[in-house]
This record gives sequence, C-alpha cells and structure tokens, in this order.
Amino acid sequence: MRTDVGRRQSVGVSMRICQGQPDWSVWAWSDPTKVVYGPVPSRRLGASLGVNFFPHGKICSFKCAYCDLDVYNDSSNRFSLVSTHELERELSKNLKDYRASGRSFPDSITFAGNGEPTLHPGFAELVRCVRLFRDENMPNVPLNLFTNGLHLNKPGMPEALSAFRRIFLKLDGSSQVMLETLNGSGAWRGTNRAVGLARELHNTAASTMVVTGGIDNTKDIASSTYACMVNLMNPLEVYLYTLDYPTKHSGIEPVSQKTLLELAETLSGRVFSPIIVLWREYRHPTITAPGKELDVAFA
Repeated sequence: MRTDVGRRQSVGVSMRICQGQPDWSVWAWSDPTKVVYGPVPSRRLGASLGVNFFPHGKICSFKCAYCDLDVYNDSSNRFSLVSTHELERELSKNLKDYRASGRSFPDSITFAGNGEPTLHPGFAELVRCVRLFRDENMPNVPLNLFTNGLHLNKPGMPEALSAFRRIFLKLDGSSQVMLETLNGSGAWRGTNRAVGLARELHNTAASTMVVTGGIDNTKDIASSTYACMVNLMNPLEVYLYTLDYPTKHSGIEPVSQKTLLELAETLSGRVFSPIIVLWREYRHPTITAPGKELDVAFA
C-alpha cells in the first residue's frame, strides 16, 4: 500500500494527510502476538516497521480511554516479555522477507506495540539489539519511540534514548481532571514528571490525541495551560491527531479536520514549536468520521 502525505502550510502550522485505504490487519492490535509487525502506514513516519516487546498481552502504566489495544488484547499473561534472542530472531526473519519480496526498506523502525515499551526491564538492551541490527542491515532507517514518558529516568536510559530520531511523548491535556479522565489514575503526576524529563532531551515531540463526545479535551488543548506545558517540554514538534482505529469506549468520537486546524491555529501564537495536524482520509470501519468542513489544498 502506498501512503501519500499532503501538507497545508500556514504560520507555524502544517497538515499531513495520509491517503489510501490502510490494510488494518498489519497493526499490532490486529495480531498482538507478533514481535515485529507491519510496516503500517503511519501518519507521522510513513512506512513504519513496528517492534513489540509484549507479544503476550498489553503492559502499560497508563489506561487510556481511547486505547486500541483493549479491543483485541488478552492481558492475562502479563509477565511474558520478549527476550533479546526472540527479538533478534524475528528481526532476521523480517529482513529475509524484505529481501525475498524485493520491497524497499521501511521509513522507520518504531518502538510501540502492546503498551509502554520503556516498561520492559531490558529496554536498554533491546534498543541496543535493534540498533545493531539496523546499523548492519538498514543503515539509513531511523529508530523512533512512542511513550508516555513516565519511565525515562530508568537506569541505562540516556544512551538508549539517544538512539531515537524522535521520542513521541503523549500529552493529552494539561489539567488533572482531563489527564486522569483520558489516561487513567496517576496520569497527572506522571505526565508532569515526564514533561520535566523530556525537557532534558533533544529529540522529543509532543503527541496529542484530540477527542470529543463522552470525553472532550478540545477546550483543555486550546488553553494557555496546555501551551505552557508544551513550552516547558520544549519539543521539536507538536502533533495533533484524532481517532482512526477501534476503541472500546463507545462514547469517544473523533473530532473534525476543521477542529484540529482551529486548535493548531490557536496554539500557534502561544507555543514555540511547529504544530503538525495529522489526518487520515480512510478510517477503520468501526469509526464514524465527522463530516469534512474544510477542503485542504495540497502544496
């Protein structure tokens, strides 16, 4: 599948549009037992080859109301973690499949999968394993990490985190009520700690899910408090996006393209980082897309 990216530029704001019908079967939640999955057509990263440290059930320190993993995953076997040997085997198998098919290498090797990657007790060693594999076989493919940021101060983390081109840090709000409604108990304290830790790094991006319906964080994201938190974090970019995949929470709905752009324009006068709006034209069939109120011109 080919993923095209379109951009609409304004002062401090751009939009990336993923076009084409995705093959939803390649996502981690579709087959959660895979250690290496995809590549998936990522809104941020293009063709993204996923690395999953928890192939036997979701393990996460957040409980996000919109989590796609809760739809299919069975977390009864929580302590089955991927080993370095298993990861090396799956990476080698995937490389053979690439070479046999004649496909181009992915645009990114992405640490995401079934939960919070940095919770794995051997995270630093697994990053080293993937980095060595990349250097030997896919030298121009960057590594990227999706994280809630709560565990960035674990032993061995500075060297591991330096391996990533981007560390996408979840930042879904700026008030205690909103963060703990969307991300679960403890998210307020954890997110504030994560923002402080991220400020010491030089490769972070803020990643904000915007939703409406039973839970609506649009006003929180438009607030000066959110802008202050972003500026404290000092990310290279801020990404605003909405639902395009299944979720168990029937009351949560995606916001419109227009809403995302209006939020971005509001924030652009308050934050010091570029703001990128992500939009997928074709969503999972369980998601009802809001009407398009805005036509986007391609540069």
